[in-house]
Amino acid sequence: MVYNKSTTEIKLEQNMVMFLQGKKYFDIENYDKAIECFRTVIKHLDPEEANINYSVFHSYLAMAMDKKGWKSYAQSEFQKALKYNPNDFIALKFYNPNESITKNSTDSFNESSITPQKGSFLTKIKAFFQ
Repeated sequence: MVYNKSTTEIKLEQNMVMFLQGKKYFDIENYDKAIECFRTVIKHLDPEEANINYSVFHSYLAMAMDKKGWKSYAQSEFQKALKYNPNDFIALKFYNPNESITKNSTDSFNESSITPQKGSFLTKIKAFFQ
């Protein structure tokens, strides 16, 4: 039996690849390319269409913007992340409507310190590409 993927599934997979590419750019400090990738994902994925944690896209976009020094834009993206998921751990850590994130803060984001929860978006993405 041949399984044909739906248009939604194909679109989701393509955007997940774009998201992971954005994360790679972020990791090598190419924030312009990371921002481009994260914006593309946000533009092309409908949060209602896919069963995903949409807030993570806004959180990663916000972190890249923060690294570029675009503090107010970063705060706006963290706020959007919290709109989609009030428990988004990245946005909760960095969102402060009254204060910009300090670029060289000792409380900076370290992805390796995060343990994805079983069944979480990051766990599903990692499993998909293994």
